[in-house]
Amino acid sequence: MVTSQAGPGLLITDLLRLSGLSVPALSEATREQLSVLLPPLTLQANPVDTGRPGKPLGKVLTAVGSDPSIDAIIAYALHEPDTLDPVEAIRAARLACDGIDSGPVPVIFATGGPQEELAPVLRNLKALQVATYTSPERGARAMRALVADARAQARRRSAPPSTAPSVLQSAREVLGPGPLDENETLALLEEVGIRTPLRRACSSRRECHKAMAEVKRATGRPVVVKVLDASIMHKSDVGGVYLGVDTAEDLEAALDAIDLLVADRPPRYLVEEMLPPGLELIVGGTRDASFGPTVLLGLGGVLADALGDVALRLAPVTIADAAEMLDELAGHALLDGYRGQPGVNRAELIQVLVTVGQLLVKHPEIVELDINPLLNTSAGLYALDALIILRS
Repeated sequence: MVTSQAGPGLLITDLLRLSGLSVPALSEATREQLSVLLPPLTLQANPVDTGRPGKPLGKVLTAVGSDPSIDAIIAYALHEPDTLDPVEAIRAARLACDGIDSGPVPVIFATGGPQEELAPVLRNLKALQVATYTSPERGARAMRALVADARAQARRRSAPPSTAPSVLQSAREVLGPGPLDENETLALLEEVGIRTPLRRACSSRRECHKAMAEVKRATGRPVVVKVLDASIMHKSDVGGVYLGVDTAEDLEAALDAIDLLVADRPPRYLVEEMLPPGLELIVGGTRDASFGPTVLLGLGGVLADALGDVALRLAPVTIADAAEMLDELAGHALLDGYRGQPGVNRAELIQVLVTVGQLLVKHPEIVELDINPLLNTSAGLYALDALIILRS
């Protein structure tokens, strides 16, 4: 931390330390260099308070950036055009450090002053590819983000090779170029080890009655009947899901409603075992335009948007990443069991998160993957509904 004003510099340093970032002591050799560059009584440890220097700032940044314990610098200086040119100082420091084995360390620059006077300085720093912010707090948040990104990249480089089966290419050869329906999506999740309910895809009412009999005989429970149509992404929102179907009359009523829903095309149905209620989770994957493949874990299943209790990681997700995601949820205590509900098998949930991340990394054609809800039961986690959107 290099500052030209003590107050903002100490504020930034405190924010960095509260975020868990290391602000290490400088070496004796670095401090000797600083003692030559800076006036007496200035703080020459870390943070470094330069006492409002002008031209020496570039040499101060060079000295600090050459210290073996420093990986990044955040500098703060008020806009004082007659005293300091931050563009020239940072450019000079970079050139001076080019010969060092590790190269120049990244510099984040925070400043303050009238917006109209700052505008050309901000443009010039941006052209130099220097991240620049107009408050101490934003500068500290930027450094925290820089460190988090570096750690994530390091985890990705050190992550073991992907072990998720590569199923989508072979499945595509069978399924053709169209979008995946729910049954096909669940089948693909089964291929990579994610548990799904017993179910039957049907094209006629006769097949539905036969499927219901088979599923009830195998489970001893009523069934769920759903419209099976790849173009309907949120079936429950449009009346395409019927729970607790237990008799032939119940089944006929559900099929009548589904037929009206897709009256313009031949209907298809999914008859599925109805699992007992339990804690609902959501596991998702998406391909962010800036950050790439990203994995999400949230509480609440269909209520996840309302609760907003989610954790995110870049893919691939390591076992350590996934474990952190579980603990980051505000309602993480629910994972251990609540009021008689079974606790979540943490190892199984961690594996689901790792697998979703691997699928995103191995298959760039996946634009979005959602398992919602992922239901926790005494027998383990079940993907009750899932959606995979593939690139056109």
